Amino acid sequence: MSDIDLEFENIFKMAVTSMRINGSYPSTIRKKLWFINFCLVLSINMSCFYLLCYSILFHDIKEGNFTEACKNITITIICMNTTLKYVVLLYYQQSIAELIRVVNDDYELAKQFPADEQHVVKRYAKEGKLVCLFWLVCAPSASAMFPVKAIILTAHSFWVGENKLKPMFDITFPEVIEKQKDSLPVFLGIFALCFSYAFFATVMLTGFDPLIPIFTLHTCGQLDILSTRTTRALSKSATVEEMEENSAVHANQGYPPSWHQLRLLYHQLGHLFY
Repeated sequence: MSDIDLEFENIFKMAVTSMRINGSYPSTIRKKLWFINFCLVLSINMSCFYLLCYSILFHDIKEGNFTEACKNITITIICMNTTLKYVVLLYYQQSIAELIRVVNDDYELAKQFPADEQHVVKRYAKEGKLVCLFWLVCAPSASAMFPVKAIILTAHSFWVGENKLKPMFDITFPEVIEKQKDSLPVFLGIFALCFSYAFFATVMLTGFDPLIPIFTLHTCGQLDILSTRTTRALSKSATVEEMEENSAVHANQGYPPSWHQLRLLYHQLGHLFY
């Protein structure tokens, strides 16, 4: 009885859950609710992108505040990057579904493998799971810095008597918003917008970025097994003396020694894999 029981959705649950949240997982049904979520995600991203670009072009650079400009450009690049990843996940949904199917098929075939080969499959699956864990720690930690910073600075401001609300992003808003940004409703609206963007970026990073390492590690595992089988086949092949003897016998049949050696190796590999 096999001691291996692997499935893509169970092993890489963190990445799958993230893709389900943003609606990019291949099995997600695209209905009305999905379309609303899709429009909401793009609206949040585009709104943050516009506000960041406005601050960079019309205030940070003009005023010579290049430190803030560089910081906001970095956030803008992340905004573009997460949007691009979202589009890629949706556009290549069928290809990703096919890759997941191949991985699951390999896991199913692995149930018939010897114990040492099953161990290889499980080892690379665990390494892929560690990649998911890495992004689960790094992405939320990076995104959480912005709301935590805003909350701490706001609390400190009220503690020292300044009573000022501190936004998540240090940007200059368009004039209409800039005049009202210190009022509680506007501040909460801006905070909710920026927090939603940070959440979406986190979900995209934890869902998209582990995929390539997961598939790459799985391929490495299959190549590792192939390498082991090839080595085993070569070790079981005829000795050099036997090959030379057989080559001499078949020389009269018109086979050069090198060609006959290749035929022997071919048959050995054929018996192993087929």
